Amino acid sequence: TPPAFTVFGNIAGVEVVANPDQSGSNTTANVAQLTKTAGAEVWAGAFFGTSPLDFTNYSKISVKTWSPKVGAQIKLKLENADASIVHEVDLNSTVANSWEELVYDFSDAPVADYVNVVIFFDFGNAGDDSVYYYDELGLTN
Repeated sequence: TPPAFTVFGNIAGVEVVANPDQSGSNTTANVAQLTKTAGAEVWAGAFFGTSPLDFTNYSKISVKTWSPKVGAQIKLKLENADASIVHEVDLNSTVANSWEELVYDFSDAPVADYVNVVIFFDFGNAGDDSVYYYDELGLTN
């Protein structure tokens, strides 16, 4: 069951769609689609709520991403319930039009009950109608 996504920064809603590229590292049937709508804010993104993340036993989050651009900054941000404690990690896409697994290291995140996972595609750039996909977020070491 997909989570309830909340978008911000003037982008279209995140949709769960059929995987447009069932190859490489992601052959799942369905994925999340985020369109960074033309004119959207440079900080536009989406988040979903979860139970508190287990950073006692894990220190990283992996996510499979699909970007139409090489070098797009893909920011992953964690928030506690009232967003008084947050931690962000930035990685860049290294391939275009293909799935890749990005692993975000949260080992230096402040101790907190992180319950919101926020993702930003092409952070720092205004929306241009580019379509991004993501899937299979998980805790790892």
